[in-house]
Amino acid sequence: MAGLISHSATLRQRLRQRLSSMVRGWQPEDGPLILRQNRIYVLPTRVGWLFLLTLIALLLAAINYNLALGYAMTFLLASIGLASLFHTFRNQVQLEFSALPLNAPAMAEQPLRLTLRCRNLQGIPRFAMQVRVHQPAALEAALSPVILSLQPHSDSLFSLAVPAGPRGYFQAPRLVIETRYPLGLWRAWSYWTPIVAGLIYPQPETPSPPWPNQEAILSSDTPAGGANQLGDSDLSHLRTYQSGDLPSRIDWKSSARLGLRGSDTPTWYVKVLSGQPQAERWFTWEQTQGLTLEARLARLTAWVLSSQAAQCACGLRLPGYELAPAGSAQHYQQCLSALACYGLPAKEYHHG
Repeated sequence: MAGLISHSATLRQRLRQRLSSMVRGWQPEDGPLILRQNRIYVLPTRVGWLFLLTLIALLLAAINYNLALGYAMTFLLASIGLASLFHTFRNQVQLEFSALPLNAPAMAEQPLRLTLRCRNLQGIPRFAMQVRVHQPAALEAALSPVILSLQPHSDSLFSLAVPAGPRGYFQAPRLVIETRYPLGLWRAWSYWTPIVAGLIYPQPETPSPPWPNQEAILSSDTPAGGANQLGDSDLSHLRTYQSGDLPSRIDWKSSARLGLRGSDTPTWYVKVLSGQPQAERWFTWEQTQGLTLEARLARLTAWVLSSQAAQCACGLRLPGYELAPAGSAQHYQQCLSALACYGLPAKEYHHG
């Protein structure tokens, strides 16, 4: 019995693969998509099947009882159904869809907003176009579809919630573009899997772990005692204390006034001096020993994000890859990109 069930599952999988190779839009496509006649599939909806059964019943009754009004009613409803089929198909043909690169960082296994553009290439209005992620019916409620209506020769920019998937190069899910306009008797749809440029960063460890214990590394051109020679006039701003900060950088007065009074869990504040080289931190692969691959990447990602929030320059050292400490937004993005692509095929780095 178990062997029969396994054989049946294998046959269904092969049939699905064969159908997916025959249906357009199941493979990733680069560039804009123009919905032509060969990309649109039309079938009756549940209401449409009931409508067809009603027509058959009316026709059989008219033939059996030789009712002229029965024939008239049957052919009138049939003509309405055929006209609805034409308008459903025309409502979708000659639409152009394109995908924009990801405009914001995304974390693994979290929903993100995919920005798409739809253009109406004809001089007729379009109504009730639906764009959604192709997924099992049990998960359809998790990601809401987008409903579009376009005027002649116009375009619309919209965003669609999609699952980010695992870390690495973003793989856009298969999208379904469909309409049931005007009467809901027919469903016209098309599949589209766009190629979207962007990276998915590893999901950071939560709560964010403390930084590894290490001494602050100052640039070699800093004079001895330079950290203490600057007065309060060189104070830029304050930030919360992070594990490994030098005790000499703690602002005791501000901590007593802001972080200690009336609090069971005191907050320490550290001085950030203008014109003074920032303390540098190295986040290395060896500091995450004992964790799995994804757990290591999650911890390093959390450290990089917390370093960015604290405006502290950081460096990243992975096996075969190293980024010198820096504090620019581009540097933090490079660190996260390196973590996203670590251990993946070389082609993944090309799209980062």
